[in-house]
Amino acid sequence: MIPGATFERVHAGLRARLHAGRFVLGEPLEPQHLADELNASITPVRDALQRLVGERLVGRDRAGDELGAMATLLANRDWPALRRNIAAYHKLRLKLAGELIAALHLPPS
Repeated sequence: MIPGATFERVHAGLRARLHAGRFVLGEPLEPQHLADELNASITPVRDALQRLVGERLVGRDRAGDELGAMATLLANRDWPALRRNIAAYHKLRLKLAGELIAALHLPPS
């Protein structure tokens, strides 16, 4: 197989898996495991991960002396939980603000 074709196939495969929510946000992406799964050598997988870092679909995390890739793309299934958490945060913030106003005996504006 032509090296460029392998890279493009691996890149497209990883990109599709990220968009499909196959990886959990923050999950370490092990190049050797991905290479086995994508039937490729580790070099095109590392190159594809590097491109995905540039596309901000994958992040880098320092673990010891080795940089490891991790999923950064939120899958569609993650959005409802994120929305619920944001709504709960705002509700708590308003409650605490009300309690603070009451404790300071400030007139409501």
